[in-house]
Amino acid sequence: MKYSNILLVLFTSLFFSGCATLNKSECINANWQMIGMEDGAKGRRSTHIGQHREACAEHNVVPNLVQYQSGYKTGISQFCTESSGYAKGKSGYRYNGICPSELSENFLSGYRRGSQLYALSSSIRNYRSKISSHRYELKKIKKKVTLIETTMISSTATSDQRIIMLRDLRDLQKRQGKLESNIRRMEIKSAKKQVRYEMLEARFGYY
Repeated sequence: MKYSNILLVLFTSLFFSGCATLNKSECINANWQMIGMEDGAKGRRSTHIGQHREACAEHNVVPNLVQYQSGYKTGISQFCTESSGYAKGKSGYRYNGICPSELSENFLSGYRRGSQLYALSSSIRNYRSKISSHRYELKKIKKKVTLIETTMISSTATSDQRIIMLRDLRDLQKRQGKLESNIRRMEIKSAKKQVRYEMLEARFGYY
């Protein structure tokens, strides 16, 4: 067998073993009610049993659908709560309609609140990232300004060189002023959003 073919076989074997939801021991000793409950509690669809069935087929084990569904019903009821929806929304989780109709309203009530906080925290992170980037550029500009000012007053600089350096200095100082203005503006906006975030978090009262 060629070396490339050996690698392909090894890669394929590792890929499919990595995708298997259960190993041989877990399939043989499976508590399908518990597995269903865990899948439900993690917000997986009930069709996830299909992946278990596929993983266990090579070990001649067939999942107990009745037990799985019984456990799944318990698990999904634990997932589809208002507090769980809040935590998921706050983490940026994208709701896919997993909750049954009789449980979805409670879940969505918390999810909407959590999603508001996620949107605010994302905006705050975005501002902070831009501020950091601006400060980094500002630091480099200040170094260039210092270098140009030092060179301009040196006895070796010609008149023409000083004229060019003066133009560059003005451009840098203009950019510096713009960056400093943008930083102040973004700091104010970020601070306002942070206050808004803390107010909403306190109002929602989830722990």
